[in-house]
Amino acid sequence: MRGLRVVAWAAVKRRLKFRTFVVHNFMDAADVAPAWVLMEQGVASEDLTLKATQERLGACMHTMSHPQTGKLVPAYVQHSVLDAGENI
Repeated sequence: MRGLRVVAWAAVKRRLKFRTFVVHNFMDAADVAPAWVLMEQGVASEDLTLKATQERLGACMHTMSHPQTGKLVPAYVQHSVLDAGENI
């Protein structure tokens, strides 16, 4: 209960600050390409590694527009599949 009072008091005094922490857990580019191809076809992989990669790609909140097509894709796909040469 004390914690709630501390938060309420900080809000009243306008000293309450919110912070967001983002943790990146990178995927292997070798898994992203086949997982993305299957996702584009609407197929869920039977392979557990690819299935996990598909789930992570589906949950990716960072999208980018491909310069040539304008299509929005997960940032992981953009960097590791579509523009892989940019990362060398």
